[in-house]
Amino acid sequence: MVEWLVCHEPCARAPLRVHRVSARPARPGLPKPNAEPRSDDAGSSPSPSSLAERRPALSERRRRERRPPSGLPRVNRIRDLSQRDRRLLFIGLLVAAVPAIVSAVSALHHSWFPTGDNALIGLRVSDVFTARTPLIGQPSTSDLYGSAAAYHPGPMEFWALALPYQLLGPAAGLVVGAALINLGAIVGVGLVACRRQGVLFALWSLTLVTVMSWGLGVDFLHDPISSNVATFSVVLLGFVVWSLVVGDLALLPLAAVVVSFVFQDHLSVLGQNAVLVLFAAAAVGWVISRQRRALRGSDWRSYRATVVHHAGWALLAGVVLWAPVLVQQVTGHPGNLSAILQAYGNNTGHAHGAGWAVDRALTALGPKPIFLRQLDDQSLHYLDPPAGLMKAVAWLPLAALVGLGLLARRRHRRHLVLLAVTAGVALVSGFYSAFTLPANKVGGAELKPSSVRWMWTAGMFVWLTIGWLVWSLTPPGVRRRASTLAGPVLAAVLVVASGLAVRTTDISHERDAVYFGPMAAVLPEVRAELKPGGRYVISSLGPEAGLTAGPAVAVDLAAHGHEVLAQQFFERAYGKVRTSDGTQRVDGAVYVVDESYRPPRHGARMVAVIAHPTPDVISSLGPSYQQVQRALAASGPPKVTTKGRDLLSGRIPVTTDIEGALHALLRHPQDLAITGLLAPAVQDGYVTVAAGLGMDVLDQLAQAVAGSAAVPYLGVFVGPPPVVDKPAG
Repeated sequence: MVEWLVCHEPCARAPLRVHRVSARPARPGLPKPNAEPRSDDAGSSPSPSSLAERRPALSERRRRERRPPSGLPRVNRIRDLSQRDRRLLFIGLLVAAVPAIVSAVSALHHSWFPTGDNALIGLRVSDVFTARTPLIGQPSTSDLYGSAAAYHPGPMEFWALALPYQLLGPAAGLVVGAALINLGAIVGVGLVACRRQGVLFALWSLTLVTVMSWGLGVDFLHDPISSNVATFSVVLLGFVVWSLVVGDLALLPLAAVVVSFVFQDHLSVLGQNAVLVLFAAAAVGWVISRQRRALRGSDWRSYRATVVHHAGWALLAGVVLWAPVLVQQVTGHPGNLSAILQAYGNNTGHAHGAGWAVDRALTALGPKPIFLRQLDDQSLHYLDPPAGLMKAVAWLPLAALVGLGLLARRRHRRHLVLLAVTAGVALVSGFYSAFTLPANKVGGAELKPSSVRWMWTAGMFVWLTIGWLVWSLTPPGVRRRASTLAGPVLAAVLVVASGLAVRTTDISHERDAVYFGPMAAVLPEVRAELKPGGRYVISSLGPEAGLTAGPAVAVDLAAHGHEVLAQQFFERAYGKVRTSDGTQRVDGAVYVVDESYRPPRHGARMVAVIAHPTPDVISSLGPSYQQVQRALAASGPPKVTTKGRDLLSGRIPVTTDIEGALHALLRHPQDLAITGLLAPAVQDGYVTVAAGLGMDVLDQLAQAVAGSAAVPYLGVFVGPPPVVDKPAG
């Protein structure tokens, strides 16, 4: 028997080939071709009954192998993962979430309190859901670079924090809200990474994100200040941009939310990621046009309907999230978007040019990447670039990224090529922001940590990409043998990284940490002196009072039902709706004054002292303060005498400024030393101290406090409102 087979193998040169094949008789013991299988054949095809038993397994396999609609890339859905992979993914997400949870719990345990910018954020958050809902973000420092005084673009952070704030109050609400924002970004990184390349890539990504939180310090995760709160959202943005570039347009709605939050949060964050987002927008247009040329008929109609569906939701999200910004632009005088464009267009020049930006990029990448270092965020040591041989070594990660990307292109691994391109664009976006970083009016660049935060996010994303490209381009046989252990090993490394990150918890190093305990102690006493639900002007006298403690007093009073107004000098900080023009009816004023026990206005009385003996303060007070503190530590705080208790109860009238201060201080006698009033309190018989403390030591301490360059304490007074000069006519 002869069969004729036609070879349909495509070949550009060879003609159609026909082969003559002789049919060989079947070997003994094997079924003949096209013969029905016998039920008693060992290893034969399954019987109908066995097919029925295996039908659920076969349908499950078909469901797992189902390809997405034409034109869309394959994705890894959680429901399609094996039970082992799902377990690894959920363990990874849980372990990566631990630092954010511990950060919030630790902050609340150590009496974290909003001060300075965080307190001003709290005031705006408290206005959400009211007629004074904020339409734009916090005031920026754009006036340092040019003539325009712009605000950060939008209010999304205030909206995100509003519900925790309303449920938990200012301190717990801001801490928990900020931790939830960062936690959501970290979980989003894990889920998007799994969607793209599976569980191993998700664990690898979560590990590096956790390492970055270790480098920044885990307390970073509960900080609501606008320059920090979007950092991990920027990392998520990198993964979302990569997904859009490979054609996963189902993530367009998520991209709209993430981009809106990142861009609205802070002008520096917007500048550092503008190039990356523009790249994503161009890539989406290229993906759609590419599919338009490749697909025909029903495939194109199905793809177009899918894209329109996702793009519609993204457009709706964008309109809702940017509506307040557009309303303010139309109704404001001037509109904030116009002020931002003017600020970017009228800056006073570049910081240090391309060379400075290159040094920042090399510092971000190596030899030891910046996200692998623990640095003091208040210093500028992270700006020191590598030198000599180390500078040459710092170029190697960039060379590895390019080389691995080219190798992936040679092997037709399109997703990996686009991952390398996305990482490179993220680095270029940060480089461009450093190149265009403007100089302020007094000369020199405004080198805040937020100005170069891309060094952490882009540097980490580049190293994440290099690691994954090395793994993915390893020979398949090696990967197959190592894949069984790779998941558990990565999960174990993630556990170690999470544990190391948790160990960095130290709220004492946080900005304004020295105020947390004193503020929480004295604010109930301040509220006790005020009319419930009254309207009060907050008057801050001195830099420490104006920048730190004054806003803390304001947010606490607002949270307890008082309406607070600021003086016109602080209009940008507090907002126009919370600024006094001198015509509103008020019930009084709360004065926060740097280093003073004397009333700032006639009729005001001291109600509390906010003591903050920082290391700078202690060193400025000299040995007399340390000697007094050692004696008080051994014998206990000053003891209030009967005369002191009479002054507290009002049986002794207050006739002098010192007596007015002691009336407030005797409730916290441990603060007498830092104010310099311990000497008159002892001399006049209001308190007693250990026998070893003579008046000469106490007088020396009083003189040191009076001559200190630092601010050892703040006085809080309640009295009539300040006098406001009204315009003529």
